[in-house]
Amino acid sequence: MKFKKTFLRTACALALVGAGVSPVFSNLVAPQAFSVVQAQETLTTEEEARVAIIKDNVAGYEPVNLEQLLDVSDRDLLEYDNIAQTQSPDDVWGSIYEQIAQNYPQLELLQGEDYDAYGRAAQAISERSEYTFSDLNMALPRLTLERYRAAMADNEDDVDAAVAAIIPDIDQTIADYIDRRTARENAAESNEDEQTDAEKAAAARQELLTGTPITEDQLAQIDDATLVAMVDEINQTGGDPSTLYNRLVENHPDVFASESERMRNALVNEYNLNEAELDLVSDTNIFWEELAIFNEEGAENFERLAQVMQDVYNVSVVEESSDDTQQDADVLRQELLTVTPMLQAQLDQFDDATLVALADELNQVGADIGALYNRLVEDYPDVFASESDRMRNALVNEYGLDETALNEISDATLFWHEFTVFGENNGVENFGLLANRLVEEYDIPRQEESGESESQSQSEAESQSQAESESEEASRSVSVESSIESNQSAMTQSGDLLPETGETSSTWLIFLSVVLLIAAGYLIFRGRAQQK
Repeated sequence: MKFKKTFLRTACALALVGAGVSPVFSNLVAPQAFSVVQAQETLTTEEEARVAIIKDNVAGYEPVNLEQLLDVSDRDLLEYDNIAQTQSPDDVWGSIYEQIAQNYPQLELLQGEDYDAYGRAAQAISERSEYTFSDLNMALPRLTLERYRAAMADNEDDVDAAVAAIIPDIDQTIADYIDRRTARENAAESNEDEQTDAEKAAAARQELLTGTPITEDQLAQIDDATLVAMVDEINQTGGDPSTLYNRLVENHPDVFASESERMRNALVNEYNLNEAELDLVSDTNIFWEELAIFNEEGAENFERLAQVMQDVYNVSVVEESSDDTQQDADVLRQELLTVTPMLQAQLDQFDDATLVALADELNQVGADIGALYNRLVEDYPDVFASESDRMRNALVNEYGLDETALNEISDATLFWHEFTVFGENNGVENFGLLANRLVEEYDIPRQEESGESESQSQSEAESQSQAESESEEASRSVSVESSIESNQSAMTQSGDLLPETGETSSTWLIFLSVVLLIAAGYLIFRGRAQQK
C-alpha cells in the first residue's frame, strides 16, 4: 500500500532539506553541517534539486521520515534513483525505499510483513485522527507499528479503542521530532553566523574559480575583505557566484583590463567584428555574455561570443578585402621563404586565399609559421613530391641511409626534421645533419660501411696489380741490362781470341750493341703492353 502525499508533509520536507543550507546565496557560502547529520558531498544545482525531490517523495509515499533520510548519502540517493528509473519505472519511490532498507540496515526500516502491517495501521490511525500518512512518519513508523500492535492486543482488536490509546504517544513523538528539526535549523544558522571572514572568502574564491571564467591571477588581486563585503551584500538581495563575478568586473575594471583586451582583439582580428562598434559595448556586457557561454559549455567560445555581439549588440562584421588578403599572403610568403626550407617554386603553387585561410585557422590555436609550413606539407604532398625525392635520394646515395628503413618515415616527418635542421643551421639545408638526426631518432641503419669496403678492396686490387706490373717491368729492364753487360763481356773475351791481323773489333762491337738495345726495347714495350 502506498501512502498519500499532503501539504503538511511537503512543507516538512522543504524545511528539513533546507535545514543544512543557507537561505540565500547557498552555493557561494554554505554553512557547516550540523554534527548529527551525515556530511554530504558537493552536488550541482540540478543534483541538489533532484535529491530534494527524491527525499520529498520517498518520505511521502514510504514508511520513512526525512530525519532518517538525512543519514543516507545524497550520492546514494541519486544512484538509487537512476537504478529505479531503469528497472522499476512504475514504482520509483518504492524501489528507492527498498534499496535504502537493504543498504542502510542501521535505520531499521520496515520490510516484508511489517511493511504491509504498517500500511494497515497507518490507514486505521489516519481515518480516526487528524494525522495523514506522511504525518505519521514523523512519529517513526516502526515505533508507531509497535504501539498499534500492543494497543490492539490490549483492547481485544478494537481498532477505535487501540487508536485512541496511542494518539497521545504519537502526539508527543511528533512534537519531539519537530523540536529536533528546529534545533538543526538553529544550529545551521549559528554555524553560518560563526563562519569567519577568511572562511567566507575562501569559499567565495573556490566558487568563483569553479563557476566563472575568473582566473587565479585575477582573483589574487582581490583581498578577502572586499570579497566578504560583496558576499554579504549579495546575500541580502539574493545572488550567486555569477552575480559576484559581474560585480567584480564592474567595480575592479583594472583587474580585468588585460582579459578585456584579449577578448576584444580576438573578436576583431579573428572574427572580423567592427572595432568601432565593439568599443561601444561595455566590458561589463562582454564579460556577462562570456559568463553565460562559459556556464553553458564549461569553457570560453569566442565564436559564439562574436555571434552574440552581432545578434544582441548589433556589431557588424567587416568583410576582408582582396587587398587585405594579398597583403596578408605577401607577409606569409616572405616568412615561409625566410624561416622555412620552402622553395619559391613550391610557394607559387598556393593561392593567397589558401595561405591566409590556413594561417587564420592555425592562429586560433596559437601556432607559428613552422606549423603553417608543416600543414602545407601534410595537406599538399604533390607540391613537395619532387623535393621529397631529392632529399631521399641524397640521404641514400650520399649519406648511406638504408632506403627501405627511410621509406618507412612519412614525408611529413621527414620535412619536419628538415625544417628543424634548417633552423638550427642558420637557414641553410644540411643533409649530413639531417641524416645523423634520422639515424639517432629512428635507428635507420647506414649502408656506407659495406660500400666503402668494396670500393677499398677494388682500389687495393688495382694498386697491387699496378705494383706487380711495375715490378715485372723493372725486372725485365734489369734482365736486359744484365744481358747487355754479359754480351759486352763475352764480346770482349771473343775479341781477345781474334787473330792478330792488325784490325780492331770496334765495328763488330757497335753492331752487337745496337742489336741488343733493339731487343731490350722490344721486351720493355711488350711488358707494358701486357700490363695494359
